[in-house]
Amino acid sequence: MDCFTVALFGHRSVDDLRFLESRLAEIIKELTEKKEYVNFLIGRNGEFDEYGASVIKRTRKELCIENSELTLVLPYKVSKIEFYEKYYDNIIIPESVCGASPKNAITLKNKF
Repeated sequence: MDCFTVALFGHRSVDDLRFLESRLAEIIKELTEKKEYVNFLIGRNGEFDEYGASVIKRTRKELCIENSELTLVLPYKVSKIEFYEKYYDNIIIPESVCGASPKNAITLKNKF
């Protein structure tokens, strides 16, 4: 299977949530129509990440999109991982961030 990977990462705050939602929904629809399978990678370190994940989940549900998954990319282990395991399809912590200080781990995660 040909898997197309999309990495989303953004700012701590978002100025125009309506624009973000409409544009991201368009992109999700377009990608899942054109690609065999799409893996959306997203973090959890700001408003963009949290809102983006909810837009992806909502759009996939509304359009009955089954050829995609939403993967949370974490910079380090977190407490209450059970919440994230229920919300996301997959969770990964890249090997490249293991052992890094928390501040550096976020930058390394974004480079991954």
